[in-house]
Amino acid sequence: MEDAHKLSVFVSYASEDRLHAINVASVLRAAGFNPWFDKDKLLPGVDWKAAIEKAVEKADAIVICVSRDSITKKGYLQEEIAKALAVAKEQPPGSVYLIPARLEPCDLPDEMEGVQWVDLFEPEGMPRLVEGLRAKAEAIKVEVVPEPSDDPLVGQYLATGNNSNGTMYEGQVIISPHDDDYLVTWYVAGERFVAHGMKRSMLTVEGDFNFTYLIDGAGQLEGEWDEGAIERLGKLRLDD
Repeated sequence: MEDAHKLSVFVSYASEDRLHAINVASVLRAAGFNPWFDKDKLLPGVDWKAAIEKAVEKADAIVICVSRDSITKKGYLQEEIAKALAVAKEQPPGSVYLIPARLEPCDLPDEMEGVQWVDLFEPEGMPRLVEGLRAKAEAIKVEVVPEPSDDPLVGQYLATGNNSNGTMYEGQVIISPHDDDYLVTWYVAGERFVAHGMKRSMLTVEGDFNFTYLIDGAGQLEGEWDEGAIERLGKLRLDD
């Protein structure tokens, strides 16, 4: 396949979901795509609205992060959705282009009715998103070469644990680089939790939960987030 460029993926989100969009961009970058994320791409002094409109038009695919907050909020996200839907009509039938990505259980905007979505709060959500974008890359003959972070902590994890009352749970955790440390986000039982992570010999997280993960030599993490409540993280490969 030709290697003219990486698959360009525009990541659209409401301001309330910015931290979760950081996760999406981090995972897609490691998977070998070129995510267009305004935090990284917009330079001071540029006409941000014109720059975003141009990025939407040039993108090979668009991922729209959808949450309960974003679907009820009026703002520029709605304009991005309208622009993306207009460009989507120009795509070949059956082409992967517009992907609604639900960050939590919620309805999709009426305008997206009939568009297949992906649930990023489910453990298989990110792999499915990557799979769909790989299909798009193959269709337009763009090679996809994963580029995992040099930092072994960064990535997607399967989370398994038990609550203090003995009940078990499973979900996913994404650790992304953020402000010289880490953004740690849990997607468990249809809920989202966020913390700032600081690594020394261990990974200490502070936010919706405050506790410390022990890190073993294989990159697995384990921590007690409440008395008798243990959580274990197992890193997933990009092709899992």
